[in-house]
Amino acid sequence: MKPVLKPIKKLYPIQKKFAVADIEAADWIKFLIMGFYDGYVYKEFYSVKDYLKFLFSKECIIEDHFFHFGGIYDFLFLFQYIIAESDYWVEGIIPRGSGILCFDCYEIVKFRKDKFFGDATEIINTDKTYVYCKGKKLCFHDSSAILPFGLGSLTDDFKVEHKKLKADRSNFKKVTSELRKYLKNDCKGLYEVIEKYRDWALIKKAGPANTMASQAMRVLRTYLKEPLYGLTSRADKFVREGYFGGRVEIFKPLFLANKKYKNLFYYDVNSLYPTILKNNEFPNSCKGFTDVYDPTAMGFYRVKVFVPDMYIPPLPCNSIINGTKKLIFPVGEFIGVFSVPEIEYAKTLGVKILEIYEGVTFTNGGYIFKDFIEEIYSLRLKAKENKDGVGDVLCKLLMNSCYGRFGLNLEKETLEIDIGQDGVCLHSEIKTKKKNHFVRLMTRKSILTKSFTNVAIAAWVTSLARIYIHKIYMQCQDELYYSDTDAVFTTKKMKTSKNLGDLKLEYEIENACFLLPKTYAVTSLDKIFKNGKGCLTDRKIVMKGFQKDETTNIDFEAFTSALEGDLRRLKVITKARPAKFKTAAKKGSLLRMVDESTREIHSKYDKRTIIKTKNGYDTAPLRLVNGDIVS
Repeated sequence: MKPVLKPIKKLYPIQKKFAVADIEAADWIKFLIMGFYDGYVYKEFYSVKDYLKFLFSKECIIEDHFFHFGGIYDFLFLFQYIIAESDYWVEGIIPRGSGILCFDCYEIVKFRKDKFFGDATEIINTDKTYVYCKGKKLCFHDSSAILPFGLGSLTDDFKVEHKKLKADRSNFKKVTSELRKYLKNDCKGLYEVIEKYRDWALIKKAGPANTMASQAMRVLRTYLKEPLYGLTSRADKFVREGYFGGRVEIFKPLFLANKKYKNLFYYDVNSLYPTILKNNEFPNSCKGFTDVYDPTAMGFYRVKVFVPDMYIPPLPCNSIINGTKKLIFPVGEFIGVFSVPEIEYAKTLGVKILEIYEGVTFTNGGYIFKDFIEEIYSLRLKAKENKDGVGDVLCKLLMNSCYGRFGLNLEKETLEIDIGQDGVCLHSEIKTKKKNHFVRLMTRKSILTKSFTNVAIAAWVTSLARIYIHKIYMQCQDELYYSDTDAVFTTKKMKTSKNLGDLKLEYEIENACFLLPKTYAVTSLDKIFKNGKGCLTDRKIVMKGFQKDETTNIDFEAFTSALEGDLRRLKVITKARPAKFKTAAKKGSLLRMVDESTREIHSKYDKRTIIKTKNGYDTAPLRLVNGDIVS
């Protein structure tokens, strides 16, 4: 039976208690001290062993424990200790990017076989004499999955009592009064932030979740009038082929101020996805498959299309370019799965449907998100007016996180400790302190049968958003330089307002060089940008995959040289840093450093064809014939 998302009609019960913790280490991986705070008691521990001993004691009755960005740092210390000890059992390890979202830890309880009368599902292992079972349970969460900002920004925005203190962590070589104060403020500040988050009216009504996407879904349920329905596996697989992301594209790689155009304008759409959510009806339950195209249906169709020559084609396509799958917007002939609105919009631009293969249609769920977005956007405007950081941050996160949860992929990978179980594959072997002893981590692929998802809703949102932004492109297509999902860089002066869905002018720039998606340099006469240290500067360097403080020595000329083919000046020194979970596990030890290294950009932009012109550079869309790129 497919899961159903039902409205929440009553207030959520009293919230569970929680605690927070934080670890400080010398040179990142040499454990010094950790702090714990549950809203009443603050404690310090000088080993993970003592910390866990306290959590599993009768003195501590709290199950949920949060570490900020714990999934890429603090959890490494916990895992390195826990997996080497026979007193604890770990399960429910959910990967998130290169780190861990959460995991459960149980105290292992030993019973003689002749005296065990418990539940067989709680048994971990047995031997000739004993049965080993799960005891008390603890749940560890990464709070950045709820609030994805640095702790300093959060304690400032939420105006809590304990602000994050400024300190040079490289100076922390031993436990000092300064370090203890720094740690205490981190713990209390994080607790106060999460407490304010949970006490915010809409969160309190819906009940707290442990990721912002899940939280947005819970809040949405308090606005739903009718249930939403999940899809069959066949419908999910079909629609997922047409679930594309935002459009990030370079049209003209270089802008230099001149007599005709003194400035390049950077415009951003006021809440693009919330605009789409508010103003449109959305699909709900699946009606069935068909081979007859209905331009009025709420559906998705696999079709062969012909896109005539045009500067900014409308339809997306996943294509393999230089060995990598990339989202492109080509001209020519190709097959894809698209929503009806995207097909109909493309037809107004001259795109032809050559063949219809199959489609799936849905019932009309109506304006599912309208009330949700209207109220939260109104709350955000009031929050901004009242300088309410909590309301401002949470409203923005809820509006932008909601639709993506509908596209949740039910095929998941979890991590388990190897005990000879079936259906798993080796992930890594982690060395413990015991001589010649390794713990094997295994991966298991599974289907989340109880989780609600409806990718048709998510794909409908993104397709309508691409139509929306493409209409903006068409207003300035000859003067468009770069686009990034909900933003455009153009020499055309556009109409702006503060209204939802309208453009706002972020800043004006004199020079710009766009090398790759989310990798560019811009300059201005005025100091309007912030560098990695928070100081104002007249240039902004954006390099995907690099930290801001790593790019401070790169100048605009380095980008223009790279555009000409000389990439030597774009080398970046990456400081030594602790390895993240996946990298560390593959190397056999969770607490290890990644050495300082020199990194550089090797690839060139290949989602469009770059053309050298008399006045600089331009691009042209790639051309497909039967799905293959041709010159």
